[in-house]
Amino acid sequence: MTAAATKPPAAAPAAGAAGDPRFAKCGFAKLLGDNGLEYYIKKYEVVMGRASKTPVDVVLGDSPVLSRHHARILYNFVAKQWELLVEGKNGVTLNGTLVTPASGPCVLQSQDLLQAGDHNFYFLLPKQTRKRAPNKPKPAPGEAQGPAAAAPAAAAAIPGQQPQQQSPTLGQPAVKQEQQQQLGQRSPVL
Repeated sequence: MTAAATKPPAAAPAAGAAGDPRFAKCGFAKLLGDNGLEYYIKKYEVVMGRASKTPVDVVLGDSPVLSRHHARILYNFVAKQWELLVEGKNGVTLNGTLVTPASGPCVLQSQDLLQAGDHNFYFLLPKQTRKRAPNKPKPAPGEAQGPAAAAPAAAAAIPGQQPQQQSPTLGQPAVKQEQQQQLGQRSPVL
C-alpha cells in the first residue's frame, strides 16, 4: 500500500456543525464494544493503542500485551475500503483470525469483530442507502396529468398527422366506427 493511497483530502467542517449535539454521533464508521467502548470514526485514519504519554485516538486499556500504537484503522482511497493495519507484535484478532504486522492491511467490513487486549469491539459502517429516483417535474397549472393526457399530446406532436377522435362510448377511434358502419356491421353497444 502506498502512502498516497491513505492520505485524506483536506476536509472542511460542515456548516452549523459546531455546537450541534447531533453531530457528536456522526462519523464514517463506529467502533462499539465491551467496557463502554463507543468511538465514532470522524477521520480517515484512527490510531488505537495502550494508554500512555503518546496520544492515541482509541485507548484500548493499559494491558502489557498492547503496544502504544497497536493498530490503525484507515480508509484506502484507491481501493475505496476501510482497512486494519496492525503494528503491535501481539496482533489483533479479526473475526477469529490473528492478524499480525506481517499480515499487512486487512479489509474491514461492517460488523467485523476485533479483539485487542481485553477489548472486544465491532467495526460498524452506516446502513447502505438506496439511490433515490430523480424528482419528476410537476406539471404547470392547467396542464393535464396522467397517461390519458399524454396520448393526445404525443399524437399532436407528429407532424402531418392529426389526432384521432375517440368514441365516447366504446373508446374506439371514430374513423373505425365509420368504417364498420359502411361495411354494414354494427358496433356492439355496451
